[in-house]
Amino acid sequence: MYKKDGEIEVLKEVEHNRVKYKFYTTSILLVMFVVTGTIFLYKVEKLDLVDAFYCVCSTITTLGYGDISFSSKGGCVFAVFWILTGTICVAKFFL
Repeated sequence: MYKKDGEIEVLKEVEHNRVKYKFYTTSILLVMFVVTGTIFLYKVEKLDLVDAFYCVCSTITTLGYGDISFSSKGGCVFAVFWILTGTICVAKFFL
């Protein structure tokens, strides 16, 4: 009986660590996406940092107000890949 209880505790600990690891890795990935998008909009699209961060947050959460958007061809190409991977990252954060 004692051995069985020990195995259950080990399995609970493994599951707890798996969830914690997933949370940390997804959080770091999400922060990296926000920082990457903000820097890109700041450098390439010539937005100030607050507007760039605002655009990143509204885009990555799929709110998409449309008041600020990517205007250059390079920005549009970057946006296609960045939005797809960023949306998947946000969805993974909540799954």
